[in-house]
Amino acid sequence: MNYSENQIENRDNTFGINCGLNKTQQRIIKLLFENPIITTQAIADSLGISRRTVDNHISQLKKARLVEREGAKKNGMWIVKQFDFDNI
Repeated sequence: MNYSENQIENRDNTFGINCGLNKTQQRIIKLLFENPIITTQAIADSLGISRRTVDNHISQLKKARLVEREGAKKNGMWIVKQFDFDNI
């Protein structure tokens, strides 16, 4: 397997929650945790990346069951399931 520098840094996490997440994914999770009603466009603007890139990362985070969306698109909120913020 090829790991990016950020993924190698996180794969030995003792709790294993951040295992395999890159810095962008970690920053997205932190933003979702801090502001559960944030939009993907606001995340993209905050991180200086495209909304499509944010959507792709969130899709991966959902598949890993680290985040989920509760409620409708316009008035729903993000739920961060498990994350070790000490390693960010």
